[in-house]
Amino acid sequence: MRADYAAAVKDKKLCEANLKTLEAAANTATEKGYLAAYEILWAKHMGNPFRSWASLKKVKIIGIGYHQIS
Repeated sequence: MRADYAAAVKDKKLCEANLKTLEAAANTATEKGYLAAYEILWAKHMGNPFRSWASLKKVKIIGIGYHQIS
């Protein structure tokens, strides 16, 4: 996941694949952190601002504040 993150910034399909993997199996705090980071990255790939906002709201549900990810 970490190695793919830089590539996922530009590659929507890679981002989506990693996001689905993390959604299915994020158990540790580190994995949940990556899940939150990929949710934010996924919002970047969404063209519709309302869908982007919905993705960012998921991060808050995961339990990680926006300020902790930066």
